[in-house]
Amino acid sequence: MKITEVILNSTLASIVESHHDQSCWSEALSAEEILYEIGLPTQPNTQGARETVFRRCDSYKETYLEKVKPYNSIRRKFADFMELKRWNPIQPFGKSDKLFFGAGLFIRAVPNLKHAHITHDLSIVYKLDGGTIWLYGFYTHAELGTGRPANKRIQDAMATKIANKTEADCPTGVQRPQPRYK
Repeated sequence: MKITEVILNSTLASIVESHHDQSCWSEALSAEEILYEIGLPTQPNTQGARETVFRRCDSYKETYLEKVKPYNSIRRKFADFMELKRWNPIQPFGKSDKLFFGAGLFIRAVPNLKHAHITHDLSIVYKLDGGTIWLYGFYTHAELGTGRPANKRIQDAMATKIANKTEADCPTGVQRPQPRYK
């Protein structure tokens, strides 16, 4: 094991252990900070462009450690997602980067909730709100209930879980994403 792997593993463990409240959001982070944590280099800000702010919840941290961290190719694909969203948050990350469709359970629970495929079956679930991207976690079609056939019971449970992330009692100075109910 390399010394950088030991340092990164201990850094990631401290990140996960830093908040035990399952519904709290992190402080505002840059893409560079998140990519540094996962051990991937970033492109420097040479254009002087304004960077997107990222926030993540504990379910993001847990699903990252389980589904992304052990796999170099998935980490690199996630790094590509972060680099794209870092400079242009509205630019789609491939054809799969879109809102949950129709008047479904996810859209009613958290308006503007999106997902983008990192692999064929693994998606990052996030919300773009102004200049901030709220990272909810990495989920498969089966976990979201969006597989074939769709499972409305699982969709309802996941939509509720994700919506509850917006109702967190977070530490002072950490803003919550505010759903825009119609």
